[in-house]
Amino acid sequence: MKKFWTLCAALLSVVSVASAQTLSCCAKAPAGAATEVFAMLATNEEFSGGHDAPLPFTY
Repeated sequence: MKKFWTLCAALLSVVSVASAQTLSCCAKAPAGAATEVFAMLATNEEFSGGHDAPLPFTY
């Protein structure tokens, strides 16, 4: 029975250490990273070529 509880404690500690190493989905990205990635899409021919040209604006 003592081996069982020792094994449970070891597994619990391994799981808690492993979960602490992953980033949360709510973690903030570095400042400016999202805008830089978005701006780089303008230079990507595959991305910009896949979109139709906007219609002319008329009053």
